[in-house]
Amino acid sequence: GVRDAMAQEHAQHMQRVLELQGQNMEHCEVYDSRTQVLEVNRLKGIQQSGKDVKGAIQRFQNTRDSCEGGIDEVEKRLREVEEEMRKQYEDIMRQWTEDNEAAEKQIKALEEKAKIATKEMEEHVANDSAATSGQKRAVVDGGSETVAETRRQTHSVLDKAHPSLEAARDNDERIYQATLEAIKALRPE
Repeated sequence: GVRDAMAQEHAQHMQRVLELQGQNMEHCEVYDSRTQVLEVNRLKGIQQSGKDVKGAIQRFQNTRDSCEGGIDEVEKRLREVEEEMRKQYEDIMRQWTEDNEAAEKQIKALEEKAKIATKEMEEHVANDSAATSGQKRAVVDGGSETVAETRRQTHSVLDKAHPSLEAARDNDERIYQATLEAIKALRPE
């Protein structure tokens, strides 16, 4: 009777519990399987992200190394250009000094020639006092013309040489200063 009904109900209830436990086990296995798949995918994603980061770091380092090499080359060339410009400036200044000294020597030689001509004229006039006044006048005029011509030549050389030498020196100085400014503008701060 009642016991059998209860035993049967209990057996059904136990059967239902076993079924539910079986379903629960299946759900747990599915859940565990899905969890494992998700965990494996997550780990793969982390590994791939790590590889991507390492690759980006390597590309950045390669780019940086390349840029630093380029900067070193630019700085090296800048130093070379600066040295070349310094040497050119020194050569220009040396040449200008030599030209200036040569012009001064030429001027001094012409001045000395004028002094000698004047002295010779004065000696000639003094030695030739017995000559007629017409002859004296011709000698004086001739000597004066020689002195005047020598002075004109001296002044002509001076007038021609000085402005061109000054202009050349000023031009060389402007070129040198412009070059230095250009080099400074290229140099990194």
